[in-house]
Amino acid sequence: MNIRSLFKQEHEVINQLPEKPKVFWYVSAGDDFRPPVFLTDTKIDYFRKNENRQLPKPDLFVYNCIGHETKKLFENLSSSDKPVLFDDRGTRITGRNFQHLTLKEEIQQSALNKNNIQSYTVDHFDKIGAFYFEVVLEDRDKIETQKILYFEYENFHFFQDVILKSAFDVNYLCATREGIGFGGGKKSIIELIYKEGFPDFYYDQGFRPKFVLTFRDFTDNMFCDSIYKSENFCAKKDFVPYIRDHNNDIDTFVYKIVSDKTSYQKS
Repeated sequence: MNIRSLFKQEHEVINQLPEKPKVFWYVSAGDDFRPPVFLTDTKIDYFRKNENRQLPKPDLFVYNCIGHETKKLFENLSSSDKPVLFDDRGTRITGRNFQHLTLKEEIQQSALNKNNIQSYTVDHFDKIGAFYFEVVLEDRDKIETQKILYFEYENFHFFQDVILKSAFDVNYLCATREGIGFGGGKKSIIELIYKEGFPDFYYDQGFRPKFVLTFRDFTDNMFCDSIYKSENFCAKKDFVPYIRDHNNDIDTFVYKIVSDKTSYQKS
């Protein structure tokens, strides 16, 4: 599978991407645009020069989520040419080049798994499928653009039916908005990959993120418990600082994953 095989029709914006793009995968993403701000060229260059930290630039940000935020974002992007998505007087984010994409039936039919999400989340499922857009980030005198491909899709099946089928090369896994029962899901993707997937963490199936971003209150301890028990993996915590939340609190930890596993050859 490659990215083009997910959709019914050809789309120029998809054709312009690599067949297997390097991505920042954000589960339960909602309408949070901190990731594309975190990985602008300006910030990557700053981390390289000032902290001697290398962060690869993704080809694409892949979001998946089900909920009212997804529906509202879709409506906002589809009703205006350049909607304002965020503005705090320091950073202004606008959308552009919105395109609604139709998933193939075999992909669309597994987007919703009622066993993995709360009943009230099901009520917000609109069969949107997927949509592409770009965000224009304006910060003081700097302007940058990032590409986002958004799927209205439940986390576990997206992992199993899209990620593990090699549509994307996941460089970053971001699990910072999973509230477990409080957020609409019944179980964390971190639990699936790093607890139930112990000890290989799906590495043998081609899932090899270089960085994992965890949420302080729910997913961080779960991730640490598993990674520190591993004989084949280790993780460097606080590799770089992440963008603080709306209360100016540190709610996210950035880990760099290291594997010394030699039995698996890099694909």
